[in-house]
Amino acid sequence: MPKSVELFLPIIVCLSVAQSAQAANHLKDGLLAVNKALAQVRSAGGDCQGKALAKMKDARDALNMARGKANLETFSKSRRAVEDAMDEAGNACAGGAQEAMQAALESLQQGLDAFATAAETPSPAEQNMREKRNCWNYTNDWSSVDPACHVTRDGHYPIGKDELNGILGKLHNTPDRFGKTSVMDEELGYSKKRYVSSLQLRAFLQGLLHDVDRLETVKLAADRLVDPKNAHTALDLIGDQQIRKEAMRVITEAAD
Repeated sequence: MPKSVELFLPIIVCLSVAQSAQAANHLKDGLLAVNKALAQVRSAGGDCQGKALAKMKDARDALNMARGKANLETFSKSRRAVEDAMDEAGNACAGGAQEAMQAALESLQQGLDAFATAAETPSPAEQNMREKRNCWNYTNDWSSVDPACHVTRDGHYPIGKDELNGILGKLHNTPDRFGKTSVMDEELGYSKKRYVSSLQLRAFLQGLLHDVDRLETVKLAADRLVDPKNAHTALDLIGDQQIRKEAMRVITEAAD
């Protein structure tokens, strides 16, 4: 279960103005090197052209599609295409063609290295996004974050993704019904004082096997639910209508 909610981080890095200028230079140099290699492969003809030309075109196209605004994925795709061209060509490309492809590979690697360095010094906008990502990203594609990430109750924020994944991992690794309810008692009991969002509560309820157990977990979390107005997103998982109504009553009373 934890892996199912682990977040996939897109490999597009937000850059400062200076870093953007540097990226543009690397893109220009990389495209120049790839075009030179492409010309050498064409000139070599024969098996070299037959085996390497298509992949070298892929490398060129990946750079051209960036339209002057390269990212880590741009250099990665282009470099991979050049590597594939060299692998497929083998000894068919020698001399100038082989040297030009190697030069293109090295130029693209420099672009990759530059973006890796940029990732270590994020822009303020990227830093802000990283802080948001500490809370659970519930779509698993970075297009949305939990809207309750920065909502507080009694001065407390909901738990972060590491705590969430840890609890979900325990639920997933506990096969029997009563073991799962024990996990919830331990993790959401008053000794832990954990605050959660409605989407996080939904994730817990998904890990339980019976509606009665889901109701008990709702009771544990009700007065530490930071966004009770969104509770329906969790309670929709309760199939029994009467139990669902009881769960909503508990949350409503705790919110008053």
